[in-house]
Amino acid sequence: MALKKVHGIVLSGSPAGESDIISSIFTLEEGKERFIFKGLRKSRKRPRTAAEPASIVRINYYEKENRKYKTASEFDIIEYFSSLKEEKTKLFTLCFIAEILDSTIPLNSPDEKLYRFLNSAFRTLDSTGKSLEFSVFFLAHYMRYLGVLPDLNECSCCGGENPGTIMQLNNSLVAYCEKCCETHRIKTDFAVYSLLKRYTASRFSVIETENTEKTNMYRLFLVLVEFIESYFSIKLKSKGFLTGFFKE
Repeated sequence: MALKKVHGIVLSGSPAGESDIISSIFTLEEGKERFIFKGLRKSRKRPRTAAEPASIVRINYYEKENRKYKTASEFDIIEYFSSLKEEKTKLFTLCFIAEILDSTIPLNSPDEKLYRFLNSAFRTLDSTGKSLEFSVFFLAHYMRYLGVLPDLNECSCCGGENPGTIMQLNNSLVAYCEKCCETHRIKTDFAVYSLLKRYTASRFSVIETENTEKTNMYRLFLVLVEFIESYFSIKLKSKGFLTGFFKE
């Protein structure tokens, strides 16, 4: 058996048996893998935070064939975003994003670009006080990375320029121009569309959010979440908690 070393971002952690924890971890070297941390729940010497979402860890393990989980023999925490666990809105946002990632990233598909993006995303969430705005930003950019975000510069129906509405249609997200909205009797929603276009055009740190109506941001958030649930045929358990905070 060869000893292997990977660096990864924890997406989930759940108890197993009396003392173990099973975590889904997106690793830089091997993509998403499932690891079991033996005895971690009862250990007084090893940090349990190594198996919690958003922790960035380095793991040594011995690869064995035909095993459902890889056993973490040794591990170190490279980075731990403590503020994500201390504030309720950030905590629910973290759980929401981690659940989406764990539900949509396939096993054994390494992707350095995605790994760097997620690393940066959790670091930004840790430092920002704008969880709703960041959630919209993350969803939009993750969808664009997956190739499921439509071209926001042309109408998905007629190919014309300057769409004014974004909506879900038959498991797809589409952009409609004003003329096609009239033809299909769809209500034009320039506010939500312009928000999405703005949030996909810049880094989060330079986006102006102060004058944005929270109602429009919340509506865009719901459009993106409902699309992801429909497209991947999933139900996000964490959505209910998060929408309760965002709606207030």
